[in-house]
Amino acid sequence: MISLKESTNTIYAGQHWAKRKEYKDCLAGHAAKFCKVNERITTWPVQIKYRFIFETRALDTLNCVYMAKCLEDTLRALQILPDDSPKYVALSILEVVKKDSSQAPSSDKKANKIQPKAAKEDWLEITIEPYEFKPSN
Repeated sequence: MISLKESTNTIYAGQHWAKRKEYKDCLAGHAAKFCKVNERITTWPVQIKYRFIFETRALDTLNCVYMAKCLEDTLRALQILPDDSPKYVALSILEVVKKDSSQAPSSDKKANKIQPKAAKEDWLEITIEPYEFKPSN
């Protein structure tokens, strides 16, 4: 019987380790340069919003999961998150926005951003906020 419970780690692990390391190192380098924490996180768990802004051809929302997974691992490596388990990260939100090149990046001061250097580039905003459990009725 096939289990319906499957982690992205399974897909991630199927990639050659050298390719995986190259991609993660590239992300870590960008994040180290651009991802600045406005306030030290002291309350757990948190929710993380990954806002992918595309000026080039946009990816489908769930096709951004792999990038979000690697970025969350990078947040751990940068010691922004102590761990990515549900004890520390309760909710991850993926948003995909298609922008035309005449629109500038948003200026939300709360967001930690990896932004483009020139026009016609894609960018990312990461917002980390305290998570509040809201039971559904």
